[in-house]
Amino acid sequence: MSRLCEEDAIIAFDDESDSNDYAVSNTTSVISSVNLTLQIIKSNSSKRDRYEFGLHKMSLTVEIMWYTVFLCMLIIAIGGNVIVMWIVLAHRRMRTVTNYFLVNLSVADVMLSVFNCVFNFIYMIHEDWNFGLTYCAINNHVGIVTVASSVFTLTGISIDR
Repeated sequence: MSRLCEEDAIIAFDDESDSNDYAVSNTTSVISSVNLTLQIIKSNSSKRDRYEFGLHKMSLTVEIMWYTVFLCMLIIAIGGNVIVMWIVLAHRRMRTVTNYFLVNLSVADVMLSVFNCVFNFIYMIHEDWNFGLTYCAINNHVGIVTVASSVFTLTGISIDR
């Protein structure tokens, strides 16, 4: 998952610029950066070829099934966790230490569902990251932070018991 968006970084080289504008002291770095550029462009063009020839295209039935299953999963995850948060926060007698831990688990799960799972599902279906490099970093960060928060919360619950 950490390599999710690296293919989107294409290094462009401007052929119309004056070569005197650039002072290059190390020719090996120039050659390696040109090789890197060619490898990235080659990998992106091969990805586009897959779309054009439909080698990895799902059938409409399979895609509808994926959307249906994922939508049900999201509704249950978000709805169930919002209900847990509402019950604990709305009723005074439910405000115990353990229930606050459960609210923390619910907040982490809702964040994972909204800010990570939706975008990763779209990436899985289309095999292309369309949300930019900035959100790629945010998306990966949210996934890691929410899972770590869940683990530490479960550790806190076990210590509290």
